[in-house]
Amino acid sequence: MGRPIKKKSIGTTAASGNQIQATAIIPGNAQVFTDAYVVSQKGTGKYIMASPSTSVSDLVSLVNGPLTAAGQANVVVTPWGAHGSGATVTANLGINTFSYTVIGAGAIGNNYKIGESLALQGGTGTTGSITVNSLQIGNVTIGNSAGTGGFTNTSYLIFNNENWSSPANVHVTTVSGGNITGLAIVNAGVYVNPTLPGIGGLGSNIQPDVILGGGSYATVNLQLSPRDVQVGAVGDYSTIPANPVSLATSSYGGSGAKVNITWQVSSLDITAAGTGYDAVNLVFGSGTAAATATLTGGALTSATVTSGGSYAAKPSVTVQPITSPVYAAVIYDNTVKDFNGNEYYYNLDQTTLSGPGQATIQSA
Repeated sequence: MGRPIKKKSIGTTAASGNQIQATAIIPGNAQVFTDAYVVSQKGTGKYIMASPSTSVSDLVSLVNGPLTAAGQANVVVTPWGAHGSGATVTANLGINTFSYTVIGAGAIGNNYKIGESLALQGGTGTTGSITVNSLQIGNVTIGNSAGTGGFTNTSYLIFNNENWSSPANVHVTTVSGGNITGLAIVNAGVYVNPTLPGIGGLGSNIQPDVILGGGSYATVNLQLSPRDVQVGAVGDYSTIPANPVSLATSSYGGSGAKVNITWQVSSLDITAAGTGYDAVNLVFGSGTAAATATLTGGALTSATVTSGGSYAAKPSVTVQPITSPVYAAVIYDNTVKDFNGNEYYYNLDQTTLSGPGQATIQSA
């Protein structure tokens, strides 16, 4: 392990073969030689070095970083995992969480329906959607009967039959001759029947289940809007729509619903596979998303999201070799030790390494 450098690795980098190459400031020369080579080994981390560009050779010591004075040299060691370049990846986003900005309301007869999926509008990619789980009153008007007298502005119309998991309450705000002339929603209720109420499922001419505060027979028209909803399809967007995001018009006429979306990384596109990689990490420029990579023949061939994180905008993704090049502290016949105390079996040529514990060493 600690024997001197093999003779075949020593000599001018201008000759045929494969020799250790260094960057050195050889004493007696002011310039930095990037094609320096080992003439002989003189001790731990100390070597006589020369350059094909000069006839002068002298003793130098290996240093851990850039050269600052004559008599210094460095030799780059690239461990397994630090090879490869050129791969690029972009992130796509899907729905993570959302909140209403507008629940959707409109004219009587323009309803939403439980179970339908409302697609997000805008953006580029595979469309996400929101599924309606329950409804609430979005608008109310007087039906074909304003009542048969007895209503006052302290009367309330209650809807609490089996179709409602939470009662709806409509206030009679104005009357004329005991009949209803104005209404206002006090509690929009929670409607849970997949079948819409009223004649033809349009929410029209519905009798209240209970009348409080006076009055008799009256009907109202209800427009039903989404109440409880969930993510239907996450989607997979290369360009996300801007918040607030409009939802598609319901097939039952409801329109105007909008949501604010927070996003998660849903997939990754490999835009360039790169070459020469041993192993890589996929590093996101922000947030907590995570992903794994698959390499084939030193090229990035697939990337799998393992955690989507939470984002307002698309994060950058960088393909990083799992380790970085280091500098040699001592070079032996078949191993090299870096300044961190790590020791590797090394190859002088840039062949693909087979696993951890190996490295390539700067050579020509």
